[in-house]
Amino acid sequence: ADDPDLRKTRANLAAALAQQGELERARPLFEDVLAACERTLPADAPELQAARTNLAALRKLLGDFEGARVLLEPALE
Repeated sequence: ADDPDLRKTRANLAAALAQQGELERARPLFEDVLAACERTLPADAPELQAARTNLAALRKLLGDFEGARVLLEPALE
């Protein structure tokens, strides 16, 4: 799942599922994308920041506000 093209496809699928209200199905995909980005990209990479933001937004929609906060706080440092 570390292949950049596969990572982008997974991110797009996760976004499509989330837009259709399939939040629980989208969550593991967003989590996998973030994990792959963290393994392969530098900490300041825009794609890594986007993956964190996408998962944080999903967590917020699921009512996991603490989980969203944990993902977003590093961007402020």
